[in-house]
Amino acid sequence: MWEWASHCMERLDNKVPYIIATGNHEYGYVRGDEGFTHFPEYFPIERNSKWLDCVVAAYPNREGKVSLENAAYKFEDEHWGKILVIAAEWAPRDEVLAWAKGLADSKDYQDYTIIFITHSFLRERTAERTNNEGYKIQPRNFGQEIWEKLIYPCKNIRMVLCGHTGVPGDFEDSVAYRADKNSAGKTVHQMMFNVQILGGGWEGNGGDGWLRILEFLPDGKTVKVKTYSPLFGISPTTKHLAHRTGACDQFNMVIEK
Repeated sequence: MWEWASHCMERLDNKVPYIIATGNHEYGYVRGDEGFTHFPEYFPIERNSKWLDCVVAAYPNREGKVSLENAAYKFEDEHWGKILVIAAEWAPRDEVLAWAKGLADSKDYQDYTIIFITHSFLRERTAERTNNEGYKIQPRNFGQEIWEKLIYPCKNIRMVLCGHTGVPGDFEDSVAYRADKNSAGKTVHQMMFNVQILGGGWEGNGGDGWLRILEFLPDGKTVKVKTYSPLFGISPTTKHLAHRTGACDQFNMVIEK
């Protein structure tokens, strides 16, 4: 599976600086109860030249290896200005959160808009933050602890993206969204998207190809959210099903400067 995942991502190498937030299935023997992973072997920074242009920091993983499991990516856009994306490991340790907070608070990035990506943060439908999940991995932090230790105190983190949770059912059981104020009184948009059980449940086809697309508009503050499936879009007989248009499928997030 590692070889196939690596092969599938090759088409993006040297073209775009894609960002991966590792999840529980990248760790341990079965579901993420242990801390070891093969991720650094298959996704070293050297494999994608576009990473070399934007990765500005990385922190050692649970095995002491400096890895893109914990990494910060710097971007600059004529409309959006300076953006820092921080990706963190599955159930990040306290030292990872402290590292991320140190970056966010530093003079180098205090004027950046920061997006934080991790695996477990919100629960499906209710948008409650994850807390005390039944995994054995230690030490660890889940959604509520991540909010308290990192997201809420940092004045420039404006968005959190995650996956992980979801139950068989309607599409609404695979998504979640909420917005809360941080310690500086700024809105933090938090979004979960995990469609792995759509299209046949746990043993199905892996989510019917649904993608969550975030379009950063030229006004420098609006992120337009859309939900699209190329699996349906590729065929004339199903393309009318390729765009979801419900309230949980398309909406705008306005980033406060």
